[in-house]
Amino acid sequence: MIRISQITFPIIRKSRGYHRFIYPEELLSGLPLRVRISQQEKEEQKEWHYRHWAEKKNDKDLFLSIQEVASVLKAYAVGLSNRTIKLTIEINTDRLRGFIQMPYFKSPNVKIAVFAQGQMADIAKSLGVSNVGGEDLREKIEKNEIEYSHVLATPDMMGVVRKVAKTLGPKGLMPNSKLGTLTNEIENAINTCFKSVPYKAVDGGLVSIDVGQVENPENHIQENIKKVMETIIKNGSIIGKDGNPFRRILLNHDNGYPLEVELNYANSYMAEILSPK
Repeated sequence: MIRISQITFPIIRKSRGYHRFIYPEELLSGLPLRVRISQQEKEEQKEWHYRHWAEKKNDKDLFLSIQEVASVLKAYAVGLSNRTIKLTIEINTDRLRGFIQMPYFKSPNVKIAVFAQGQMADIAKSLGVSNVGGEDLREKIEKNEIEYSHVLATPDMMGVVRKVAKTLGPKGLMPNSKLGTLTNEIENAINTCFKSVPYKAVDGGLVSIDVGQVENPENHIQENIKKVMETIIKNGSIIGKDGNPFRRILLNHDNGYPLEVELNYANSYMAEILSPK
């Protein structure tokens, strides 16, 4: 039986390192440790190397539509549960923040604090909000004793709310009638918050936001993504020199590799949003 030995040496650098060539042990006797290959083979390898990366650079299949990305992410997550799908959009400004109401997504991280009293406070508690009150709630916020992602208030409680303006203001959580967080319609405001996800552009224009779970239907994930794009466009995303409000769109789930969405699709949807009706 011929025994096989392996000699590892670099011929062409690839993503995984080096080629491995296998030779019968009898043929290796008397050969130098570094096996030489002909100049012609080197040129062929070099030509293949450049051609491979040129084709990869121009490969349009590397960029997918939203439908394709949603399908691939769900396929990657087969057998996994409780995996959150995250959308990352690079825009042309870092001065953008607010809340997005998802049509098919209830954020598990929503924690609401409600400044209310009497009947309004009872309605808030009946909807599952535990942080409800007036002066007592103000003290908890000042002492950082509770966690909250949304703050609601009725107009008659603004005297109390103003006392924590220095705490809520920098976080963008000060109740405001224009945002619907200062209202007497507490029930509607709470239901809206449970469907709302906060977003903020950071690091030169990156917006990252959860758009669903891998268990959700694909069309629900797609509609949530479209809603994010629509909200960012309408809330003041700056149009770049190329006429596009988005520089890059990526999707991934927890611990998953990000997939890039084709901007041509985003452009067509953007035109549909901005077109007069």
